[in-house]
Amino acid sequence: MRVPSVWPTVCWLLLSALALGSCKGKATSETQVEPSGDAGSIGLPDAWDGAPGDVSDVSEAETAVDAEAGVPCVQDCWRRTSPSGLIEPSVGEHPASARTSKGILFYGGRYRDWEVDMAVTHGTIYDSASDTWHEIAKGGPYCSCDSMFAWTGTTLAVVDSMFDLISTYDPVADKWTDISDTSGYDVWPRKLAWASDMGVLLGAKGANGACGAVYSPAKDAWTGIKPPDSTACRYEALVVSIGARVFVWGGALEPNGSAVNTGWLYDPVADTWTPTTTKGAPSARTKPSGLWTGTEVILWEPSSFGAGDSASYDPDADSWRPIASPGPALDPSPFSNVLPTPAWGDDRMYVWDGSIQKGAVYDVSHDEWTMMSEIGAPLHRANPAVIWTGSELMVWGGRYLYGETNEGWLYSPPPAKK
Repeated sequence: MRVPSVWPTVCWLLLSALALGSCKGKATSETQVEPSGDAGSIGLPDAWDGAPGDVSDVSEAETAVDAEAGVPCVQDCWRRTSPSGLIEPSVGEHPASARTSKGILFYGGRYRDWEVDMAVTHGTIYDSASDTWHEIAKGGPYCSCDSMFAWTGTTLAVVDSMFDLISTYDPVADKWTDISDTSGYDVWPRKLAWASDMGVLLGAKGANGACGAVYSPAKDAWTGIKPPDSTACRYEALVVSIGARVFVWGGALEPNGSAVNTGWLYDPVADTWTPTTTKGAPSARTKPSGLWTGTEVILWEPSSFGAGDSASYDPDADSWRPIASPGPALDPSPFSNVLPTPAWGDDRMYVWDGSIQKGAVYDVSHDEWTMMSEIGAPLHRANPAVIWTGSELMVWGGRYLYGETNEGWLYSPPPAKK
């Protein structure tokens, strides 16, 4: 039922009054501090969005930044980017992101307010050298994104959230191109990866018995992926391109939704599946968080989230090794059931959790975690894009108490240990 038009106004006024009360006395004479709080969203369990009406106090970190205005950020510190220019409803949660020759590309996401829940069809590119933005060409698909996009090496491939369509964006030509649709291979939820210059769309078992489809750019056509057995088709799994193959691990199996700690390596060229060993594998989980470093896949988990075990997988040796976990320092908000997606850069893994306004850096060579500074850190937000720019970690978009935000932050890490 559509909410009567008076209620958004009433609720907004109540939340504003609470926010103003919590922020009283916290702003400096030069800068008005933004009210900080858990993101306000109702009834959508796919990620933490905060308790409705829950407004936390402005953090000491934000106050410290106001007091230190003008102090340059050198290392282990945050600074804001210039405004992106996109405004509601042109920004959203879970936006697609990619590092391109033109800058850092952001596209789509999920926009919600009191009466609307929709996929965003706008994008922008950030130039970190000049701290400037420019909006990209229109004509892209409806993208609530999350894991429904992939960087092909030259273009951003995006799965349409409403139709069986996939489009690619070329940042050099500033142009969208529709590719052959995926009709007949409608698996859900869908995750897209790109390996051996081929698109791989995976998910739970579809009506035709396929786990998804492989896209050939040369033929501009899709071919169904037949699973070797029932355990290959799964949902809420980690799907990561690892060069010539795609790593699929964890998630849940149909029809009972049981979480698993098994995995597969899929070769789209040979159309073959190779099971990964379970010896030393981390505990079973849905929506696992991890990434490809170039030599191994890292899966991480804080201490109070599931079993709290983390591990690294070597696809060449088909072996797992345990790695340090961040412990309770990165325990998510009690309203969260999703871990943030990490980013890889400078031979380290970066994790930023907007639900608790904290982050950490994992040093692979020393197998240790170091907490990021909270001075000037992004305000609480759900589901922002987190990406490595080449020298810094960038956090952009997401949703906070008053709706989706177009704000961005850059984190300058300390030098890596020798």
